[in-house]
Amino acid sequence: MKSVNDAQYADALLNIRSYFSNSETSIHKARNEIKIYKYKEDEFVIKSFKIANLLNKFIYTYLKSSKAERSYANSIRIADFVPKPIGYIEFKKHGLLHDSYFVSEKFNFDITIREVLHKSDFPDRENIFAEFANFTFLLHENNILHLDYSPGNILIKESDGRYIFKIVDINRMIFKNLSLDERLKNFCMLWAKDEDMKIIAGYYAELMSTDKEYCINKAIYYSRRNKKFKNIKKRIRGKPVNV
Repeated sequence: MKSVNDAQYADALLNIRSYFSNSETSIHKARNEIKIYKYKEDEFVIKSFKIANLLNKFIYTYLKSSKAERSYANSIRIADFVPKPIGYIEFKKHGLLHDSYFVSEKFNFDITIREVLHKSDFPDRENIFAEFANFTFLLHENNILHLDYSPGNILIKESDGRYIFKIVDINRMIFKNLSLDERLKNFCMLWAKDEDMKIIAGYYAELMSTDKEYCINKAIYYSRRNKKFKNIKKRIRGKPVNV
């Protein structure tokens, strides 16, 4: 299956395997791979989803939408918050889904929220946190819950003294009316220091017109709990832990 958001890119989508293999600009390579490809005057980000085992091939053929399809559908649904979606395409082998691709326009971001969180002397840091809290508030007000709201998935571009935020890696999302605790828990994957979480949650509480102390304490609680859980898993696997 395939779908394209703009007919002028239909040919690019049909030939995506060739474009992807010919691109030497890989910006992420793990279970999935992300490459940048220039098509005519435009730059695209191509995310390749690989399905390794037979069970998952069956599931994504007959029982669930593929990650590429979900990425595209979610992007269309929340277009104001993501780089412009171009389309997605799936390829089958022996009747089962084999590989799939999601394509979006390249968003020329300056940093991710990770750099701001990691550097206590980052320029205009508190203002970035305030605008990030506002961006997250707008997501939540639009009933958007990003299930992988981690630092590398939050892109930031500075423009005339303001900050434009976009989210990526959006195949796992929930759309529903969110409780205050669900909203505050959404910050837990940032791996923020307590003092930084205090600033972010404080600004968020002001936007919610609710008790600031409660929001700060709850956000820090969820952040600490997530860190503890992730570090336990790392210790079990013999990997170094993060503080």
